[in-house]
Amino acid sequence: MNGFKIMAGAAFIVMLFQSGAAHAEGTGREFLVQVDSPDRNVSSFFMRVLSSYGVGMTWANDDVKVSGGKALFCIPNKLAITEEQTADILRRAIKENAYIGDLPAGLALLTAYKNTFPCN
Repeated sequence: MNGFKIMAGAAFIVMLFQSGAAHAEGTGREFLVQVDSPDRNVSSFFMRVLSSYGVGMTWANDDVKVSGGKALFCIPNKLAITEEQTADILRRAIKENAYIGDLPAGLALLTAYKNTFPCN
């Protein structure tokens, strides 16, 4: 039953943000609106999705480095980013460069990571 609720919730989110066949994901700005929702269930869900994007990007970035490629961003080794920090990184990036808020949420977060944690 719990699995059904998760699947139903995921389907609802996709339908909520789908504005056309090519856009199955909400923008960075839309995600932050949901993260800031007074409804704790909505807020928590979007915070987890955004954080999961960040974790996946970090794994992929680490794999690129291990494979001899050039990292897209360089988070300090001893820094563990929390869900709240992930949202704050995105929020600050949008404040500094408004166009980032119009990108799909995953790309917006990747751009925010690249701007926040450049590789020197």
